[in-house]
Amino acid sequence: MNNFLTTSLAVLLTMCASTVQSKQDVVIGIGTQNTTTNTVTGGVVIKELKLLEKYLPKTGKYKDVTFKLDWQNFTSGPPITNGMMAKKLQIGMMGDYPLLVNGATGQAQTGNETLLVAIIAYNAFGSGNGVVVHKDSPYYELAYLKGKSISVPFGSAAHGMVLQAMQSRGWGENFWSLSSQSPEVGTTNLPTPFEVFEKLIEASRSNKFITNVGMSLRRIAIGFAVATLLGVGLGLLIGRYKRMRQILFPAIEAFRAIPAIAWVPISIMLWPDNEVSIVFITFVGAFFSILLNTVSGVRSVESVLLRAGQCLGAGEPQIMWHIVLPGAAPQIFTGLAIGMGVAWVSLIAAEMISGQFGIGYFTWEAYSLIAYAEIVLGMITIGVLGFACSWAIRCLSKLMLPWLEFTKVGDRT
Repeated sequence: MNNFLTTSLAVLLTMCASTVQSKQDVVIGIGTQNTTTNTVTGGVVIKELKLLEKYLPKTGKYKDVTFKLDWQNFTSGPPITNGMMAKKLQIGMMGDYPLLVNGATGQAQTGNETLLVAIIAYNAFGSGNGVVVHKDSPYYELAYLKGKSISVPFGSAAHGMVLQAMQSRGWGENFWSLSSQSPEVGTTNLPTPFEVFEKLIEASRSNKFITNVGMSLRRIAIGFAVATLLGVGLGLLIGRYKRMRQILFPAIEAFRAIPAIAWVPISIMLWPDNEVSIVFITFVGAFFSILLNTVSGVRSVESVLLRAGQCLGAGEPQIMWHIVLPGAAPQIFTGLAIGMGVAWVSLIAAEMISGQFGIGYFTWEAYSLIAYAEIVLGMITIGVLGFACSWAIRCLSKLMLPWLEFTKVGDRT
């Protein structure tokens, strides 16, 4: 089975590379589901055994072509279809129902049709899924579940099986209650502090965990840096100049109402790869807090200081640098602190939805595998990283604004 599949995929990859010129890299995006039983043989197994590399052509017109396989792991089929429609993925592994949705979606988009290459597990009619009840449950037939609550991952092969069962029996949508699968964690399942500590020791020795933390820090650094430059720059202009405020502020207020997480679908299609998409969402999360606090800071600068600068012969650049910016700095740093918190929220959400690395992805993968200790470890790590970033901003504020230590009101020793 694996030989047939890898040969088929190698042929498909060759077709993708058939128009490339010599001495060119060909990047092929492959969407897998490494934690799903009926797709694992088409994903992580082929990847780890490097079976595709074995069958890819290396001679003739392909002798100067370098294939770069971009393996991306997902927890369900629908995101893979989204990636294929956005042309970020060329190959996807998914269950039967997501496969049907994939085919129908591709057929509806001329020039973006998809092709079934091989069946990697079970059969074309979708066996391998089942309804699970407690071992002591009295329910042995689907009909017994009338009026009950059924938990199923929406858009998955299991979801399609349930819908097909309802249709074939002539049951209406009110026969039972379908809810998106989100297993509740009872207190008996929560890990003990010792179990979490053990997992921390184990993870600290793992390159995978360190890589995830490093990727999140890299994304937060880039996204937050861009948000700071644009937010402070635009904030100074909007706060200082009435015309800029009249032109830009209405549009900014409209975009500010859109949550950062709502940008995920459009960012996936807007940017060339997932990494840029995640950094963009992080930027959006931080940008508006920084911008609005900068505007507020500029507007709060006392006019007497501005007039004094003008009377002393200061030009507009000098007023901006020596009066406006220092006067607005306390509120700018407040915006930076708030923006950092929102940036982390946005980053984690983006990594959970479309990331392949990062502490958010680590936490979501642990949830998918029902690894409770790792879930708590991920949450603690997120909290520690967020605290460290906010602490760094406060330290920078004290370093750059030393006079604030002498103007605090209400502090008690």
